[in-house]
Amino acid sequence: MTADELEQMDLGFKFTAELTHVVKNPVPLQPAKTENIANYHTFLISPGETYTYLKVMGKGYTFCDRFHVEQLWILT
Repeated sequence: MTADELEQMDLGFKFTAELTHVVKNPVPLQPAKTENIANYHTFLISPGETYTYLKVMGKGYTFCDRFHVEQLWILT
């Protein structure tokens, strides 16, 4: 990859995934269905390094109305 090609590339992208988890035989206190929204933001730092920031927001869990989890993945 040349420097000119790297300059013209999009250096980041994002997408959202809506996920539903359904449990066929839930155990006591386990919800039968939960919903999550996962937001992915990926950044190209260099040709050999990418960062992905993930924020997952969940709802429908027992004892927890809503929550969110944040992760940073660094791939080199």
